[in-house]
Amino acid sequence: RNFNPNVPICLSLTKVGGAIDLSGLDANDLVLRGAEIEGAVLLYGKDQGGFKTINDAANFDLTYSKIGSLRLSRDTPFPRKTIFRGTQISDVRVEIPLQGPLFSIPTVLDETIALTSMLDRVDFNSSGRESYRVFRKHYSNLGYKRSSNMISLAEEKQVTKHTNNSFTWVARIARSAFGGYGFRSELTVLWAVGFIMTGAFVFCKSGEGSRFLRHQEPTWRTQKSAWDIFNAVVFSFDRLIPIISINSEHGKVQFQSEPWTRFY
Repeated sequence: RNFNPNVPICLSLTKVGGAIDLSGLDANDLVLRGAEIEGAVLLYGKDQGGFKTINDAANFDLTYSKIGSLRLSRDTPFPRKTIFRGTQISDVRVEIPLQGPLFSIPTVLDETIALTSMLDRVDFNSSGRESYRVFRKHYSNLGYKRSSNMISLAEEKQVTKHTNNSFTWVARIARSAFGGYGFRSELTVLWAVGFIMTGAFVFCKSGEGSRFLRHQEPTWRTQKSAWDIFNAVVFSFDRLIPIISINSEHGKVQFQSEPWTRFY
């Protein structure tokens, strides 16, 4: 701990029955290729008593290593050249200090948020992307779907950030906005509800839509305005999903004299 050799450290193919505390290590390189560590690898930052975990120019290589438990702290700074390709980790823990007046215990999601911020520092090349996959697989195997999706979302954001093709970048931004790359279905639902309500408003304000509503026989005779709003929402929903036909009369409304309304 707090070891400053200023030379590369190679522990490749090493078998360790216990734990290794690398907190505060300042080395040019730390290579653990193919190492088998049955205990924990401690990489704590300042908030757990460490100083800095390997300098940022170092090469931190865990390729094909097997680690019993990887212990990190919220401010553990992964070097930019961190490689987790093929790494097998049985347990991941991110130590987060108790916060708030009630000292609430950090959840797995809190740990995942801290972990993704660490992974975002790693160079996003083939090895950097592999880092996300290793931890995503870890949380998925444990049944933490939200944590797994959170890491997948962070990976997709990095893919977008490093996309050079303008058309692809715009398409990915749209995927992010409308559904969080498929990992945030609540965004898709909100957009759909927004489109339906906006469509209902446009329908009510359009001339042809107003005429259509005037000629409808309200089911709730004493609540004509409420029926009109309901009918407009149903019309908008009917147009949003063309394969579903709720009311055949809706197909007769074409907005021939109102091109912008028809476009929407």
